[in-house]
Amino acid sequence: ALPFAMLAAYGIDSLLTWFRKDTSKPSWLVLGLAAGLGLLILFDTAGGSKQLQQAHSESIFEQLAAEDGEFAILSLPIDEIQSKRQMFDQTVHGRPLLHGHISRPPTAVYQFIDDNPWLRVLRQIDEMPPWLVGVSEQLAILNNEGIRYIIMYKEQVSPQRLAHWQRYLSLIPIFEDDRIAVYRTNPVAGTDFLVQKELSPGVGPVAELVSGDCFQPNAPFEVDVLWGTRDSLEGQYHVRLVLLSKDGEERQSEIFPLDADGGEVSWPANTLIWGYYPIHLIEGLRPGSYTLTVALVQDAGGDLEERSLVLGDLTISGIPCSLNLAVEESEANVSFDDKMRLLGYRVERPSSDQLDVRLHWRGEKRMEHDYKVFIHIFDLETGIPVAQDDSMPLRGGLPTRFWALGEEITDNISIDLSSTPPGRYGLAIGVYDSVTGERLSVLMADGQRPNDGRLVTEDVIIVDEY
Repeated sequence: ALPFAMLAAYGIDSLLTWFRKDTSKPSWLVLGLAAGLGLLILFDTAGGSKQLQQAHSESIFEQLAAEDGEFAILSLPIDEIQSKRQMFDQTVHGRPLLHGHISRPPTAVYQFIDDNPWLRVLRQIDEMPPWLVGVSEQLAILNNEGIRYIIMYKEQVSPQRLAHWQRYLSLIPIFEDDRIAVYRTNPVAGTDFLVQKELSPGVGPVAELVSGDCFQPNAPFEVDVLWGTRDSLEGQYHVRLVLLSKDGEERQSEIFPLDADGGEVSWPANTLIWGYYPIHLIEGLRPGSYTLTVALVQDAGGDLEERSLVLGDLTISGIPCSLNLAVEESEANVSFDDKMRLLGYRVERPSSDQLDVRLHWRGEKRMEHDYKVFIHIFDLETGIPVAQDDSMPLRGGLPTRFWALGEEITDNISIDLSSTPPGRYGLAIGVYDSVTGERLSVLMADGQRPNDGRLVTEDVIIVDEY
């Protein structure tokens, strides 16, 4: 408005100068011009103020406004543009936000966020880092800084990302609707999270993940358990995972320290901490249905406590398990170093100079590195790539360190063939460490292991000369 006001003032000044220079102009013209300008001003202001958008009136915002004490709120996602919506809701609850939109932010405006590893990853990737296993520890850091609540704006992120956040926290929201979910940063057992069953007094699983429900003998799988405490826990505890046959006989047992560092546990009440337990199925397991249970023992050689929790049923199959692929997908069922499995893929040619490849992955275990996937279009005679794609899954949108156990990820990749000479070419897929460049080993469904770390498909890509 201000620039237009200045332009209008210059225009009026120019008209008045014109009248002053030419005194022959009739007075009615001057009066008419003045009246016209006055009417324009009246027309511009007559409408009064108009409410363009109404603030949401969720009752939780009014409760936050009325709550005693001074505190701040962490709104997710941490995004400068989307925070405008979050700041609009702030006009109702009136509480300080950890971040927001500033047209010209100072250099150190994100210093607090970037100095906190948990918040820094959230800002950069929009994900909660699973390698920071102490959920309550990360929340306590926020709470100690006066950040009392987390508000997730569900409409601002994908359902997959929202599921990752909610799975990592595994908290009961104090408020949730279709638009937001609100969580406390000082969670209390029985109110903000529920222990499914106490395996030792005051401690038990809150949530768990298993990398699948169908395996073959001599195959790896992983179990993740979020432990929660109602009371403080002290001592040397171990986690015992047991595979039982349908007649209740123990077929395989694995022992892990409850503390990730292998030392004594010293957990206060209301602790939430993830434990990750990789297992390799023994070779002699007979095909059939099994039950997976978890229990706690006081020491690695002690007796199993009577209290155990059934985590689920597993199928040990003598043949490759069903992959439930889409009709248009070609089956692959290829493992890359027991970390990620290519379930299937699809190849399409939307045009003569473009190749679209859809990769259907499943996370087999927690990964400590962000791996890259390459697709080679290679000469059938020399094996030399003539076109390729090389990137992290979803173009870096979901690095492999953030994949959940058993989660299936679909990645759509387009490869430019416009510079590829006419000919017949093969297609190969591989995975490598983005830091070292080392390729992950490939295990085919039939047990073969290609020595070049590539899955070479049966597809033939034909590039014609035009």
